[in-house]
Amino acid sequence: MNKEIVSIIPLALLAVFLVTNLDLITSGNSKEEFTITIHKCATGEKSKLKACPADVTSVWDNCFGTYDGKKGKKNSIVELARSVYQDEVALYQGEWKNDLFHGCGIETIPSKGTYTGQFKNGLVQGFGIQEFPNGQVYKGDWKDNKKHGVGEEVFANGNRYIGEYQNNYQHGYGKMFWYSSGGDIYEGEFQNGVYNGQGKYTYANGEILDGVWENGTFPGVESNTIDLNNQKRID
Repeated sequence: MNKEIVSIIPLALLAVFLVTNLDLITSGNSKEEFTITIHKCATGEKSKLKACPADVTSVWDNCFGTYDGKKGKKNSIVELARSVYQDEVALYQGEWKNDLFHGCGIETIPSKGTYTGQFKNGLVQGFGIQEFPNGQVYKGDWKDNKKHGVGEEVFANGNRYIGEYQNNYQHGYGKMFWYSSGGDIYEGEFQNGVYNGQGKYTYANGEILDGVWENGTFPGVESNTIDLNNQKRID
């Protein structure tokens, strides 16, 4: 009997995702706009695929199954260097194609948290929601197990970012809400996780720094870098 993905996603958390689905950024200095659209793989929709064979050594193709490596290793997964399954600590429940995670699924890795969303050829790719062990939550685009594309992230300390990502870092155009520092907001260009390029930083007291930033600093202003404790997954 096929297992239902919906039974694994916390309903309270899903409700939060759906409410923030309409989140939108607009900038007076740019035409850039970002919306986060929740893919069906992250909404709890049931898989329509047949159940995978009980024999883990057989090829699992166009089916729905659960795998943790404890009842036998799949060479297809081992060859992807997914050591978390070789160490028998990870769990995947979802759709398969040609013996690889492909389609909708849920993956739990104790050191990295739980991911719910799309997979492609054995890797996290497409849209997905990652809940990290420290409470940080990212929802958005992925490529090769990395945040890549457009996404929204709420950090463990409450700070929030929405915008573009590249190789796990804020990169391109985005908006950062510094709730931990009283409500400061930065909107503009990022490069490898820091302010870089045209951007506007608005302090909670109304003071504004608007101009070109370089490697996280504004000309003539002392740098005040804040550690996000940004959690990533490269596995």
